[in-house]
Amino acid sequence: LLGVLLGAAYALSGRWDAWRQVAQHELTAARALGDRPAEAMALHQLGTRALCVGDTSTARELLQAALRLRTAIGASAAAAVTQHNLS
Repeated sequence: LLGVLLGAAYALSGRWDAWRQVAQHELTAARALGDRPAEAMALHQLGTRALCVGDTSTARELLQAALRLRTAIGASAAAAVTQHNLS
């Protein structure tokens, strides 16, 4: 949750590198803990950040990974948000 809040603050203030670092730490921690919803959130955040900075190929890759994971765990509302960003 702290990472999400920090990420949102960094995104709103245009601190793209800080946002990426926080989301990358979230991803590492989520994978270490086996927390699939948190992993999906981190992938979504990293993909959204890539989209914001114009890195569309990375954005697509990360958002598709987030979508697959969110769909697999049955997080349909979260998957819809990720699908929206992919569109």
